[in-house]
Amino acid sequence: MTEEEKKRLSTFEGRLRRLVDSYDEVKRKYSETSQLLTVKQKELEQMRIEQKNLKASYTNLANALTLRLTSSDVEETKLQLTLLVREVDKCIASLLHN
Repeated sequence: MTEEEKKRLSTFEGRLRRLVDSYDEVKRKYSETSQLLTVKQKELEQMRIEQKNLKASYTNLANALTLRLTSSDVEETKLQLTLLVREVDKCIASLLHN
């Protein structure tokens, strides 16, 4: 093997090592991202369950309040509860974006 061929082989080996290192880095980042996605999906599912429970509680509370309040009180309470539910929805949405 000539010096030129040895030099080319050495260059090729260096480039191949860098390529393998880059591949390993991408593979590691993919694994981390995949794990993070799994965690976020679980968090999202928990938030959906919590949202469903909150909506059920809201409905129950609204029904209970309807039975004991005057119509003007009912409207005001419904408005307040609607605002609270919107705030919860905003919180959930902000969690989904993080």
